[in-house]
Amino acid sequence: SNFSYDTDWPGLVWNMIHELGHTFGLVAHSDSLDCGDKTVDIDCENFPYGNPFDAMGGWDGKIFSFLQQAGAGWLNSDNIIVIHQSGSYHLDNLQTVNGAVGAAITLPGMSGPIFALEHRKSEGFDSGISNDQINSVSNGLILYSTKSTSPGWGDFWKIVDPHPTEEPIYEDTVED
Repeated sequence: SNFSYDTDWPGLVWNMIHELGHTFGLVAHSDSLDCGDKTVDIDCENFPYGNPFDAMGGWDGKIFSFLQQAGAGWLNSDNIIVIHQSGSYHLDNLQTVNGAVGAAITLPGMSGPIFALEHRKSEGFDSGISNDQINSVSNGLILYSTKSTSPGWGDFWKIVDPHPTEEPIYEDTVED
């Protein structure tokens, strides 16, 4: 395919950030999981590069998800809340320095987390993503799932649509 640096400046920026991610050790792409009219189900379709909020996924992502950052070793245990039971928890915006920027949710009988959450706002690196797009995924709360019973942080995680329609999450959040 042809790629023009003169006419596709946003594409060039995304491509540079994405490839730098690989250089920094991010091997997994940020995909999405489409389960039709369900948020998560057994029979779902994977969409490669389908996470519009992550530079390792869609063209609109200019920052790496907390899962990618954790996989690269850029976050420590203070940055990730591990949720074992129901309750009230506070997540900081992903771009918060020294805050709890992600949550791992475990279920009884599982050896690792099966769901993960991060909070995003239309500011900083995410300023190019509109508030409507951010709010379309539950007021900036982004939900991830994995089918692996013992996932690594950067691998196997897929963004899922908390308000599923007939359209994949990328079309629900970015193209509407």
